[in-house]
Amino acid sequence: MGNAATGAHRVSSVAPWTRPSRARIHPSVGAPPKTVVPVLEAAYRTELDSDAWIRAIVVALAPLIDAGVGVQGFEVRFEPGRSALGAPALAGGTDAWQRQWIENWWEPLIAAVDPETLRSMLAFGAVSSAQQLWDASARGLPTLDAHLDALAGAGWAAGLGRPGQTGRLFYVDSLNLCALDHDDAGVAIVANREEVLAPTAVRAARRRFAPVAAHLAAALRARGKLGLRAPRPDDGEAIFAPDGKLLHAEPAAQAAEDRASLAVAVRDLDRARSSSRLDDAEALALWRCLVDGRWTLLDQFDSDGRRFVVALPNAPGSTAPAFSRREAQILAELARGRSNKEIAYALGLSASTVATVVARAARKLGVESRVELVRCARALERRAKNPADSAPPDAT
Repeated sequence: MGNAATGAHRVSSVAPWTRPSRARIHPSVGAPPKTVVPVLEAAYRTELDSDAWIRAIVVALAPLIDAGVGVQGFEVRFEPGRSALGAPALAGGTDAWQRQWIENWWEPLIAAVDPETLRSMLAFGAVSSAQQLWDASARGLPTLDAHLDALAGAGWAAGLGRPGQTGRLFYVDSLNLCALDHDDAGVAIVANREEVLAPTAVRAARRRFAPVAAHLAAALRARGKLGLRAPRPDDGEAIFAPDGKLLHAEPAAQAAEDRASLAVAVRDLDRARSSSRLDDAEALALWRCLVDGRWTLLDQFDSDGRRFVVALPNAPGSTAPAFSRREAQILAELARGRSNKEIAYALGLSASTVATVVARAARKLGVESRVELVRCARALERRAKNPADSAPPDAT
């Protein structure tokens, strides 16, 4: 990810959805919105095809992350032995960058990357810089948090140099926002930077945009479940009016505590979308990825245009059969480079619950460090997706 040279990669078995002969170019929006709410609204447009969906997200995010030199985004699906790339989109940037984007960034840095490397790039962290990604890759560190720990021990200086070779590439760094769902669908939004980003700038961006990445992952799951169409009433386990009034509940959502939790979440969602006085943190606290780790709330409109809210069962799947469903879900989130706080937000759980489950999973796997745990979690995923790989997970 990013616009500086990353070294040689093996040519991958890339199966493009729409291998672009030219990128789709969209102007940056003028006045930036106060919150990330328009980004979330674009993300949950489940009826959009992949091309229109990624374009809507890039255009909604550009006013928040564009430093005046352009933003690019793409979607990817990982299949056995290959990655299926598609739906590239641009916003802003110079005319020269827009004209040369395919040969300058897409072909050398994305399409030419082997599937495992691309997957590891998306799993490095929800929000990071290209410089951090390159440096961590050179050190063999699997996540942004592991990289930051290593830099803290080295006094940070080791992570602040410019890349050694830029060749004909335009920019030396980028701010990367990535989401990788458990079903092997991913999205990356990359904002160019003319200067290497300072760690403090990346930390601030991570606090602001990591929850957005969690919503993108939830939206990828929802789009996969619905087959790129708008939700219908029978898709949900409960249906609510926008004010939180319950209109219908299936047996899976009829418990009093479930109905109450969902009703509060529906009202909070309506407040997040309608109040102009909320900042990003307040809006994201109200608009949850998952309610009680189970449901994503989606708009549903009837033939008269009336809006309802459908509680779609949308918990991430699990790929670690030796663990409980909750343990497996949290291990999968760990494999995507997320911190405990980010996992809690993505799954709709408390941070203390996540910490307890992380410690329990580490004991089961016999590892002592988080880096070892992340590597084991990734090994478990690889083995579940490729049963022929029967080697036991380890921390190497």
